[in-house]
Amino acid sequence: MKRMISIVILSAGLLACGSTSKPTKQGNTALCSESNWQQVGYKLALAGKEIRTFNTLKADCNNDIADSAKSTYIAGYHQGIKEYCTYENGLVLGKEGKENILQCPKELREGFDKGYQTAFKAVQQQNERARRAADREQMRKQQSSDLIGSGRSQ
Repeated sequence: MKRMISIVILSAGLLACGSTSKPTKQGNTALCSESNWQQVGYKLALAGKEIRTFNTLKADCNNDIADSAKSTYIAGYHQGIKEYCTYENGLVLGKEGKENILQCPKELREGFDKGYQTAFKAVQQQNERARRAADREQMRKQQSSDLIGSGRSQ
């Protein structure tokens, strides 16, 4: 029993550590001294963020970042967005029901959109089938209840 409680507490702690939240202005200022802006751009692209996120970061740093930061950020972003905008990632985001954001450039968008639409439609169909099944079950219970209430039973 103690072991089970320990596992539950450990799991909850790990989930809390792994949760994602929107970075605060204070969290962004830690990037101001970041020396690897290429890696920052790469990671933000893989997270599906806009390329313009750099402008927000720059403003949070009171425009106090290296002059070369933007060009290295953009280089990293372009590398990351190529990995993000794939058919496979479109499938993943479509299955999760995430919004189809328009971060992918035109030349990469077709494959991403195709994967997204394929998965999203499948999820919608599955949800519709589940809704219909729940409606039928509710109707069956109501009919059964009506029969019992009127003194007749099946």
